[in-house]
Amino acid sequence: MTLFRAQGYETIGLYPALSWDWPERAFYGFDTFLEGRSLDYRGPTLGYWHIPDQFTLARFEQLQPRGAEVPPRFLFFPTITCHLPFSQVPPYQPDWQRVLTADPFDPEPLRSALAEEPDWLNMFPDYVRMMEYSYRWLGGFLREPEPRETVFVLVGDHQPAANVSGEGASWDVPVHIVARDPELLDRFIRLGFHPGLDPPRAPLGGFHDLTAMLLDAFSRDGPGTLTAGAAQASPMAAAGPVPPGDTP
Repeated sequence: MTLFRAQGYETIGLYPALSWDWPERAFYGFDTFLEGRSLDYRGPTLGYWHIPDQFTLARFEQLQPRGAEVPPRFLFFPTITCHLPFSQVPPYQPDWQRVLTADPFDPEPLRSALAEEPDWLNMFPDYVRMMEYSYRWLGGFLREPEPRETVFVLVGDHQPAANVSGEGASWDVPVHIVARDPELLDRFIRLGFHPGLDPPRAPLGGFHDLTAMLLDAFSRDGPGTLTAGAAQASPMAAAGPVPPGDTP
């Protein structure tokens, strides 16, 4: 957080999974911290995590609109709907204003979602459906009008349960950069990122390398000016020219 604050950014933590006091958040030093209770979700409870990720992002946009007059900001948003046990899967709501209401879903899709029960012995089908939901709301958000230029860094934090990934699954996870600035995307490609949605299987490094890569790509003079050997950094990665929303 100190790196962004030193450059004039407001830092924001958005943690929809929390519904209890978490004093440890002081360690991260966010300027603004929003958790589940801050979001005032009035829709139906879905799954173990209650608040759908689509609502969380829509509500954040409502609470913290991205106008041209707003200072630059860094948002850290740990998504939660797609976490274990991957059920119930919320319906996707194409109307991003309706998702903010107490009646965000049509009756039939909602009934179907509420009837779901986790299958603890075979999570794979629910995992696939949950990932589809995650891609749908994320893609829908990226297609919304963009109040100002934004860079998204999408990071997979770990593998799913072994009955989804199989025994001995790799610990590699994808990192996607979403931006509309072709020069910026080219910088990530020069650091070893791959254009498109499917990252190469060979990892570029570990999570501890990712910060150095990001600093290198965002530096004034581009890759190679801040870190030596940065092309060996970060997990599997993809860079894509997808129209985004706001914050790095």
